[in-house]
This record gives sequence, structure tokens and C-alpha cells, in this order.
Amino acid sequence: MNVYRCVHGEQVEKYLQPLVDRLLLDVIDEEVGEIRVRDEDKQFIARIYSYIFIGLMLDWIKDDMREDPEQIVDRLARLIKGSVSASLSRFQY
Repeated sequence: MNVYRCVHGEQVEKYLQPLVDRLLLDVIDEEVGEIRVRDEDKQFIARIYSYIFIGLMLDWIKDDMREDPEQIVDRLARLIKGSVSASLSRFQY
């Protein structure tokens, strides 16, 4: 929270973006299985989920981290369950 308050929010987002993108690309690579998806489409899917994750993190920090992070993760997991695989299948070639 101190870092967030000491630097501009865009700097925090700029720091988090490549880290979250890499984590999500790893998840996507695990999920892709036999589905043939172009690398640029995988990166696009990762970027969309990255925006969601980073947005939630930044909102949580802005709200003084009052909400239980486990609840946020649980709700997010319910929302996106199966959606990575579904997204990959939509980009199949």
C-alpha cells in the first residue's frame, strides 16, 4: 500500500503488467493442450485477463485492502472457471 501511495498508480500497473501477463501465459500454455492457437491470440487472451486481475488488485489497494483477498480470489475463480479454455477454443485455427 505504501508503494501505491508513493508512486503514481500507472507505475504500479506498469510494474505488475509483465508479471501478471507472464503468469497468465503460463496458465494458457497449460490449458491449450491440443488446441492450436496462434501465439498472438494467446497473448491477447492473457492481456485481457491481466487487465481484470490488475484492475481488481489496484481497486483492492485503493480501498485500503479492506476486503478479504481470499473472497476476491474465490469470486474471481467462480467467474472465470472454464473461461480460459473456452477462450482458447474460440481462437482455434
